[in-house]
Amino acid sequence: MLRVAQDDSKYSKPELRERIKDRIMASSKGAKPGQWSARKSQLLVQEYEKAGGGYKGGKGEKQKSLEKWGKEKWSTREEYEKRSKAKAAAKKYKESK
Repeated sequence: MLRVAQDDSKYSKPELRERIKDRIMASSKGAKPGQWSARKSQLLVQEYEKAGGGYKGGKGEKQKSLEKWGKEKWSTREEYEKRSKAKAAAKKYKESK
């Protein structure tokens, strides 16, 4: 389902972006099919730029924010809980001395 972006004036190739967005939206990568997510938005930016798409007047605040978000170190709940337990054990050990 190809549709024109509401504000296609900021994209150099709005039709290309919409085709990529429709494909990503239908996939299950990053969220359920038909469900939008920050991860799908990140995939859209990556694939749009890889396919030669760009931005008129440079990236907007949303694109800059998404780029910053993508560079941050993220972890799973399991990784977070493992680190928390390790920190608690180290603190308990230090206090017992």
